[in-house]
Amino acid sequence: MASPQKNKFDQLMFGSRQEKIDEKMDEAPKDSMSDSNEDEDQLEYMKIMMQVDDIMGSLKEMKPMFKKLSPMLDIIKKKFSEE
Repeated sequence: MASPQKNKFDQLMFGSRQEKIDEKMDEAPKDSMSDSNEDEDQLEYMKIMMQVDDIMGSLKEMKPMFKKLSPMLDIIKKKFSEE
């Protein structure tokens, strides 16, 4: 009687052995596919990083403009907050 309880506990905590075997069989093809997808993922990562770098460069160039516009924006903000 202790054996079925242990099996239920083991299955709850660790899963059944058949599920683990099935998972291992499913993972094998994914690993071979992931090798080919790693290069694509790295290229996409590089594209994203280049875009972020471009955005940061644009913001640095626009910083003086924002400094000039901030007093005007403060005036507009005050007018809307008074209403």
